[in-house]
Amino acid sequence: MLGGTALMGAVPGAVQSAQSAAIATRAFTPDLEIELRTVPDQIPLYRGAPTHVWRYRAKVIKGDERAVSHQPGSPLGPVIRVHRGTRVRIHFINEVSQPSVVHWHGLLVPDAADGHPRFAVGPGGRHVYEFEVINRAGTYWFHPHPHGMTGSQVYAGLTGLFIVSDDEEQALGLPAGERDVSLVIQDRSFTRDNQLQYIGNGPGMMGMMSSMTGFLGDRIHVNGRPDYMLAAERRPYRLRLVNGSNSRIYKLA
Repeated sequence: MLGGTALMGAVPGAVQSAQSAAIATRAFTPDLEIELRTVPDQIPLYRGAPTHVWRYRAKVIKGDERAVSHQPGSPLGPVIRVHRGTRVRIHFINEVSQPSVVHWHGLLVPDAADGHPRFAVGPGGRHVYEFEVINRAGTYWFHPHPHGMTGSQVYAGLTGLFIVSDDEEQALGLPAGERDVSLVIQDRSFTRDNQLQYIGNGPGMMGMMSSMTGFLGDRIHVNGRPDYMLAAERRPYRLRLVNGSNSRIYKLA
């Protein structure tokens, strides 16, 4: 269960001190530079008390400010959009109460930028990620990857999208702008006072099994909300679907 700014049932892992695990290098000249923070927050999802969450906050330090966007009213995000070949530097700052690190899911990046648990930094810690985007166009995402706490931190709301475009994709004339829609699907369970209930890392065999295999929530959220709606016109849309659940498999048609 997520209470205040702390997740219950944390599992200790190999964690670096609350100092920079990696710093910016002079030899790397970024086209896009971003500050990315993990922060505690609360957001109204259901009637009654607001839900305590952890979320990413981002802003562009250098480069095209349109590269970063947040979805209003959603605990998820941000969405980072880049073109293939972009050189990216991301300053990660951990402002939650557990060690954390960022894994760029699906991206081909150097080892030091891949978000391995050994690079996790404690509360107040920093890490600098530097990489050139060499992937083809596609929908990728990023999330925490600290040892023993990946599932619970993603569950708390730490999920973002990393969308790559390239010349080949742009030549296809696919729907763009407001008709290029990202949908992150997740299942969640809540307590009676609207707080996230994470069934994992508990004592005994059941706790161990749920930590390894995950569990199924009883409510489905899209883009972090139980009431997500898209006002669509009678025109083609491009839907980018991401299964951000810890364990559930979806059949969509």
